[in-house]
Amino acid sequence: MAFIGGFGALKMKLAVGVGIWELTASHLEEAKQVLTKGALQERVLERFGIDFTKATMDDLKKPFYNALAVFLLLKVTSAKSILLIVLAETFCSS
Repeated sequence: MAFIGGFGALKMKLAVGVGIWELTASHLEEAKQVLTKGALQERVLERFGIDFTKATMDDLKKPFYNALAVFLLLKVTSAKSILLIVLAETFCSS
């Protein structure tokens, strides 16, 4: 749980992941695996100058890194499934 702050009232928010897609460490590791299994690793490095295999959770706070991770996850998971996973983790975490 993360303290949000307020005028004397406690407001709590579930702290699930980072970035717009609320990605977790397990999402990051899965995205790295997808990248290394295909020919994408070299293309991402050449085109964007990013060695995504060295990405950290702090990197996922950057919109481009977050979007790249989601793209890689979508390579192996249908859009519907990933949306359900993120929503489930967002609303069912304790």
